[in-house]
Amino acid sequence: MGGSRLYQKPYPPEFDFISYPAGWRVPEFVKFNGEDSRTTWEHVSQYVLQLGEAGLNDALRVRLFSLSLTGTAFSWFSSLAPGSILNWNQLERKFHDHFYSGEAEVRLLDLTSVRQNRDESVLDYFQRFKALKNRCFNSSLSEKDLADLAFNGLCCYLKEKLEGFDFITVNHLQMRAVGVEFKYKNSKDSFKPHRSNMHVVENDSDCSDDEEKGVHAAEFVWPSKDKSSMCPSLKPVQKNRQNEMKFTFDVSKCDRIFDELLKHGNIRLSHAIPSPEELKRHAYCKWHNSFSHATNDYNVFRRQIQSAVDERLLVLSKMQVDKTPFPVHTLELNNPKVLLRPEQAEGA
Repeated sequence: MGGSRLYQKPYPPEFDFISYPAGWRVPEFVKFNGEDSRTTWEHVSQYVLQLGEAGLNDALRVRLFSLSLTGTAFSWFSSLAPGSILNWNQLERKFHDHFYSGEAEVRLLDLTSVRQNRDESVLDYFQRFKALKNRCFNSSLSEKDLADLAFNGLCCYLKEKLEGFDFITVNHLQMRAVGVEFKYKNSKDSFKPHRSNMHVVENDSDCSDDEEKGVHAAEFVWPSKDKSSMCPSLKPVQKNRQNEMKFTFDVSKCDRIFDELLKHGNIRLSHAIPSPEELKRHAYCKWHNSFSHATNDYNVFRRQIQSAVDERLLVLSKMQVDKTPFPVHTLELNNPKVLLRPEQAEGA
């Protein structure tokens, strides 16, 4: 008996006399064994969440921690010297020091470079962002700072719709972004193109801020390939300028061309164009429903118009030629009419 050794807990005995919160029950803790891919930071975070109200008490955090351990991790806890743990911070630090491996750690730079992929849903993007955030152990960013980082990684059309809102947490931003995505998909489904007579544009814009990648809010509608459409503002450029340009029409009239094609049913919208008062002094693309660039500056729209001209879906308007470039005066001289130039008229 003298050589036997009784187990003594590493924390003060009085911790065992702390009562649980009223109505609280010990949960089924997720176990940490120290041998799988879970990190110590992930385990501590999950442990504190599972504690709920009991986690507000420092002594209960220490006392219940062993229930979340198994295998070699539980053996480690059992081997802690009596009286070596006086508070939760001390226990957590020892836990990290013993089991933590920095291999899975993510740098803050990795977190700031996260971007939503072209075909990635909002939920998938936020799940990926949060997974990386949970591995950025040494980050001291606030929830609002993290929300700002997540916002910067969203697709351009989502950022435009969410611009101006103040997001306190990542979850708050996620909730709003999911709502915007849902509305966009619904509006897009309502205007699905008929492949027989619609020309849908894929976005490969040269605009610097155009990250929408396939996101557009309008589409072309042509009656048929056998019948060309007229557009009064679609006028050819002067021959002496065609060699300098890749378009055979006046691209400065793109905004008017859009309006005329919309009026004649050759463009279908899934959004309402803001009023002239709302657009005052603001760049606006009617094709994208976007304030990041103007319709006149959108190269994809220009190329699609040029393509429609080349395929004879659109016909260039003939330029008006003034057959009498100079003013002409007429004089009655016994029935015959004599044409006089202005300088002749002055001396007549």
